[in-house]
Amino acid sequence: MAKKLERELKVKVATACRILAASGICSGIRAAVGHASARIPDTDMIVIKGRGYRNDALESMRAEDQLIVDLDCNIVSGPKGIAPAAEIKLYTHVYKTRPEVGGIVHAHPRFATVMSVVNIPMSVVCHEGAHITLQGIPVFDDMNLISTDETGAEMAAALGRRSALLLKAHGAVTVGKTVEQATVNMIDLEEQARMNLYCLNAGGPDFPRVPAREVEAFVKFRREKLHELPWLKKYGFTQLLEESAWTWKYWSRKVAGAKKRSS
Repeated sequence: MAKKLERELKVKVATACRILAASGICSGIRAAVGHASARIPDTDMIVIKGRGYRNDALESMRAEDQLIVDLDCNIVSGPKGIAPAAEIKLYTHVYKTRPEVGGIVHAHPRFATVMSVVNIPMSVVCHEGAHITLQGIPVFDDMNLISTDETGAEMAAALGRRSALLLKAHGAVTVGKTVEQATVNMIDLEEQARMNLYCLNAGGPDFPRVPAREVEAFVKFRREKLHELPWLKKYGFTQLLEESAWTWKYWSRKVAGAKKRSS
């Protein structure tokens, strides 16, 4: 049973990597920059993309390419010659301090990185990612790699109980109950960042913000009441347990199967 679960998580992490590539977040010059990970329930181990593949690009990741690493950064199993990510401390410190987190994604999304340096807090300006942005998205004020226990702990503290964190002139981190949710949170974060930049360009730093109470009402409605609309309920529409499920299903179908072996 344990081996079956590990295999399922490896498939999901590899799929998450390919989704990050296909969505444009880890593409072009950023093709090999970023990782997805998943906690193995009831253990101190995670499944994560490593470093040192013949082709490090996320678009080529397969289940068998993934590492199993413990929270002390030791490899438990994985392909020969593959090392843990340089920023493995980014993951281990969040997993240690957030037991409810089941998935973490780190990438260098373009628009989110821009928003990390303009010193203007992100606002909710569209539906996508409203639930994350409503929490507030802080900026970790250090552009260096998260490669030490000190910076890992500081970054985890900056994230706090939120779902997303910007890394100054570096990228972003998103978390979720699952790797699927963490991945979609990254896609949603980048969409909010893109739309924020458009609003700043069109209206300047003082562009009209959507009132917080209005955003809160929207998020609550979508999460709790959407499926109760009579014309949806009449024809059997049921609310998905996670808002991320629709987006994950769409992208996972698009990236089904890697075209190349990564090592």
